[in-house]
Amino acid sequence: SARQARTALRTGAGRDVIVRFGLDALNRRLDGAVSVGSVTGSFLGGLDVRGLTLRDHAGKAIAQIERAQLRYRVRDLLDGRVVLGELRLTQPVITLVQDTSGVLNLERVLRLNQPGGGGRPPLIAFRDVEIITGAVTLRTVEGTGHRVVERTITGLDARLPYARLSSPLPGERGMRFDVAHLVARVSNPAVDLRDARGTILVRGDSVTLGLSQAQLSGSTARVRGTVSWPDGRLRYALDVSASHVNTEDLRWIMPQLPAGLAGRGDATVRSESDDVMDVTLTHLSLAGAGGAGTLRGTLGLVLGPGKHRTLVQTDLVTDSLDLDYVRPLLDTLPLAGWLTGRLQADGPEEQLHVDVDWTVRDSLVPGWPVSHVVGDGDVALGGPDGLAFQGFAVRSARLAMGGVRRLVPLDLLGTLEAAGTLDGPWKQVEFSGSLRQQEADLPATLARGVLRLDSRGDTL
Repeated sequence: SARQARTALRTGAGRDVIVRFGLDALNRRLDGAVSVGSVTGSFLGGLDVRGLTLRDHAGKAIAQIERAQLRYRVRDLLDGRVVLGELRLTQPVITLVQDTSGVLNLERVLRLNQPGGGGRPPLIAFRDVEIITGAVTLRTVEGTGHRVVERTITGLDARLPYARLSSPLPGERGMRFDVAHLVARVSNPAVDLRDARGTILVRGDSVTLGLSQAQLSGSTARVRGTVSWPDGRLRYALDVSASHVNTEDLRWIMPQLPAGLAGRGDATVRSESDDVMDVTLTHLSLAGAGGAGTLRGTLGLVLGPGKHRTLVQTDLVTDSLDLDYVRPLLDTLPLAGWLTGRLQADGPEEQLHVDVDWTVRDSLVPGWPVSHVVGDGDVALGGPDGLAFQGFAVRSARLAMGGVRRLVPLDLLGTLEAAGTLDGPWKQVEFSGSLRQQEADLPATLARGVLRLDSRGDTL
């Protein structure tokens, strides 16, 4: 009778029979096998599974789960559907391996790589999923040399209102995770994710993110876009809008960013190729720590190939910004102190067109003298000569000689006003134009013509 059947299902022997039946039904739909160590609980009310393992057809473990607590509808299991009402996973360890054709081992086991003649994959979906102290290892094949690259996710804790591993419907290919809470530490690149909410879609060699909130150690942002690894190397197509950002949280993707600035801003990140990345930061409004000035505007950077850098339509306004924040972007800058003014820049670092209106307070000279420069033209950065000018037009300049003497051993005091053109490396510079030097109330000295300076040694 039905009553006797229900009673049998509550016994250990009856439960074992039904578990074996369910595993056999599931394994017939997989190119692999699921096994369990022990099962307790009620088959009708929910099971507590220990030692659950998913292996591929070669017997290699893809998922090893210390404990899985689950509830489900018996009808779904009998019909070959794994649709669980509640699932709690304790210490799951997942190992994903991509072969040279770009297919993951989990996709092969779930038959996600067989949209045609391989038969329809089963519906495997879960509701109210909780993951406790999980770990994921992803091994991808990079480049034509088939070098294996390993990335890990540790400390994984998550609450997922819905998780779908496979579906027979053509419009539901890939894996979908609706995220209510997510904590994880990612390697290569190093990311410390403190919380996330939204949707994550995994299909083949790409992850599509639709996160209404992603929280790092000092940043909170909305994230949309895709991270892919078609040949093992990560490629990004991301749009980020940060209500609060700390630049240290972004250095995993843009190491040139100075650490210690905080505020808000938006970012677009696009991988143009394996070794070239386009990063544009807009609506920036950042402040240095401890009152070390502010930075506003747009920063466009093309990183690569290699260590090459190109600024694209950059427009930044600073107010008493500590120059140490600028140095990671302009590492040959021969100044220290505080910067106020505007920079517009566009072009590769070896021929960068800039338009500046800067006031600098030099912290390396007693009294912190102030200099002001307005000009535009081309400069080269990072070469063997450091900073070099290429027809840079000085529209107006008023320089404190104390700061000038630190860079060029000129035995002059007071201030130096200049208008003209600069050419050459800054330690072998040629100036063509007019100069006006004055000390206190003494008469000014005027000069016009061409001046070549060589300050590479102790003697000018």
